[in-house]
Amino acid sequence: MRFRALLAWLLLGSVSLAGTEEPLRFTWAVVYQGSGRSVLAIDYSSRIAHLSSGDRVRIHFQPRSRCFLYVYLHDAQQDLYLLGQRGFQPPESPEADRSFTLPEGDNWYRLDTSGGVELFYLIVSDHRLRRLEALTSRSLSRPARYGNLPRLSRQRPVLEEIRKLIRESSTLAEPVQKPVTVAGEFRGVTEQGSYQGIEVESGSVYVRTIRLEH
Repeated sequence: MRFRALLAWLLLGSVSLAGTEEPLRFTWAVVYQGSGRSVLAIDYSSRIAHLSSGDRVRIHFQPRSRCFLYVYLHDAQQDLYLLGQRGFQPPESPEADRSFTLPEGDNWYRLDTSGGVELFYLIVSDHRLRRLEALTSRSLSRPARYGNLPRLSRQRPVLEEIRKLIRESSTLAEPVQKPVTVAGEFRGVTEQGSYQGIEVESGSVYVRTIRLEH
């Protein structure tokens, strides 16, 4: 993948591991800004999201319960990157707005002129996935040519661990997912308002495989 910065998402499938008494609750969304000034959500009903070179992309995540978030990119050139890893404490109230974005702040990822299919993994857990963290830590190298995103020099063990999470959960009940409207505010964008996201209630681990084609 030859991004100036990189990223974008799309759902391919979802799975959950054995549930806990207190389920995971969170909302996620992927929005983009194309040649116009409007900010839109990707098409969640499509197996592959089709965007265009030059589009700007951003991921939003809003925890509703204690959880740990891990985000990886396996790009069209078969390189693996850690895009985000963070823990969240329970919100002060169910209505609390504690949104987190990738990239953070007012930044966006921008797609360049090189095409391909990028594969992303969104992993949310109610506990730290220590084996995944350890394998990732041992594999991290200095930032590659794509900005300051950390590339994994030994990607195979990490990919195997991610795929193991998917395999182990593939026969269990699907998480509850429903579309929701999320309030949006984007600095420097002429049209601000709301966009569509996905509200999730899941067991102890939720894995989403996401694809973007451009």
